Amino acid sequence: MASHAVYLHNSHEQHVGNGMKVPPIVRKLLIGVGSFAAFVSIVAAIIFQVTSGLTKVADSFFDALKKGNTNQALNYFSEQALNKSSRENLNDFRVDNSLADLKSLSWSNRSISNTDSGELTGTINLKNGQNIPLTISFTKEGDDWKIYSIKKDFPEIRLVVIGAPRPGGHTERLIQKLNLEANIVYKTNLTKEEIAIEYAYSNIAIVSSLYEGFGFPVGEAMACSVPLIATNVASIPEITSSFAELIPEKDPHSIEQAIRKIFLNPSKYQIRADAGRMHIIENFDWQKIAKQYENLIYQTVEKFKAEIYEFF
Repeated sequence: MASHAVYLHNSHEQHVGNGMKVPPIVRKLLIGVGSFAAFVSIVAAIIFQVTSGLTKVADSFFDALKKGNTNQALNYFSEQALNKSSRENLNDFRVDNSLADLKSLSWSNRSISNTDSGELTGTINLKNGQNIPLTISFTKEGDDWKIYSIKKDFPEIRLVVIGAPRPGGHTERLIQKLNLEANIVYKTNLTKEEIAIEYAYSNIAIVSSLYEGFGFPVGEAMACSVPLIATNVASIPEITSSFAELIPEKDPHSIEQAIRKIFLNPSKYQIRADAGRMHIIENFDWQKIAKQYENLIYQTVEKFKAEIYEFF
């Protein structure tokens, strides 16, 4: 086999391997590249070892919650997080996210921003197939990583409310307390066309009424093929049939769970919303309703005539 050589200057050639001649400058370069690769491997191993501490804490925390041991789970919280949380809060978190049915955890990204803070991004995978994305922030206390905060799923969600809260009222104060000003928008005095545009740009419509007559917002959302969450009251079940996610009244946790279900499986609920649009068109078209009223009035008049005829 012919040997291959790189020549810079004949007097400085060196032989390596199978007779291949490599000049000293190239040899130094190759050694340098090898050293750099080894350095990168060492750094990567160190980073992996450090960040693996985050996953160990998170895995242990969720394992404790799965078993219902909230006291043990609290041990993984930082002192600052403990000041904001309680055993009851943690138990609510466990119940709301069905952690008793936890199947596995998937961590897609882990990072250390400095020596005493880190972050994990991943997914809670439940036995029913539901996946809950979340981000966990960590802080260093001594030699141990502790959970500082847990942010669930969809921070980019924006709530558009048709209407306005009472100035200075409870709703406005609560929004400010929770720092949600950037996520909530109120719109008033909209035309029908503008309302239709809002529906078109929405991923979910929520009607949390305590009472409805006919329920126009329900029909509007369904007619626009928007996945719908609505309270199971008054005429709403009759209008929606099986094409909406019906929830109990005055139950914010049910609203949260319904939102989560739709966002985590959007294609399934969009198919149902499209079918809901056809349901509205076929059953609540104004001409069809007018014809039904006409038939009802005609039948009532004929029945009344018959009763009068029998009387005389």
